[in-house]
Amino acid sequence: MKTNNPKTRYKVRNWHQYNKALISRGSLTLWIDEALLEEWRQPAASSQPGRPLVFPDQLILLLGTLREAYHLPLRQTIGFAGSILQLMHVMIALPDYTTLDRRLRRLHIPLHRLPAVTRESLVLVVDSTGVKVSGEGEWKVRLHGKTSTRVWRKVHIAQDHASWEIVGLTMTDGPAVDHQQVPELLDQLPTGSKVAELLGDGAYDRRHLHLLLQSYGGRVIAPPQRNARLHPEDSAWRDRDKAVAIIQTQGREAWAINSGYHRRSRVETTMFRYKRLFGDQLQTKTDSGQLTQLRLRSRILNVFTSLGMPDSYLANNP
Repeated sequence: MKTNNPKTRYKVRNWHQYNKALISRGSLTLWIDEALLEEWRQPAASSQPGRPLVFPDQLILLLGTLREAYHLPLRQTIGFAGSILQLMHVMIALPDYTTLDRRLRRLHIPLHRLPAVTRESLVLVVDSTGVKVSGEGEWKVRLHGKTSTRVWRKVHIAQDHASWEIVGLTMTDGPAVDHQQVPELLDQLPTGSKVAELLGDGAYDRRHLHLLLQSYGGRVIAPPQRNARLHPEDSAWRDRDKAVAIIQTQGREAWAINSGYHRRSRVETTMFRYKRLFGDQLQTKTDSGQLTQLRLRSRILNVFTSLGMPDSYLANNP
């Protein structure tokens, strides 16, 4: 049955620049530069006691990035990197796959290739999604039912609304509560960052979060519950009381427009990009390895974002 409501269409203003950015995402030169090769040849002296590392952290980070960007197993990652060095006529030793796996699990993965910029009025959007560790696929479960245990992890991200970049990430078991992860996400921000607004769904409308954001000089924008009441005697609820008053007098849609709650959709777009690029499953079984994979994927997504994003606008429907 046909409907009279055609699908909303969008057009991209900066298609030429965005097309170049999409092409650049597949370039190996995006990840390998001369500075890395120089450090590879002559590792910097370590401040830690004991035998110096044969393979610098930057090399391990590069191999882990190649593995996630091109969806390679550990052994194929080593072979892939070796073939690149051979084509470049560079004679540098590579770690074996067990060394790579061990080093990745204890390596700190920065979410940015360059230090993040500290801004005075940061607007954060937060959300969570599930990623599978083991178990049957969705198609098999839908068709024949579940016959074995499926294990999931929950990834929580904080995203800078202005730059689209992921600035904080945590991983928990499936039953974990979303709002409890916000303090750890905020701790990952650059020193001196001030959060003007934090946007989340109804799960983030909690008193301790309102207090926490007030300490950052900001406020929480989250839809109150349907039966929410005013708390004029409690200063922690001051911003939420304003939202409840608007909803009671003008309606929930008016509150969403006035508060700019629609901006939270940007983090949902990021979650969609995340799963389209990397899938919804993790390959490693240890908690440290899973967190490493998630942070590597977030770092790659930030690099892709920095190359260019589409500037779209609502087109007239035919």
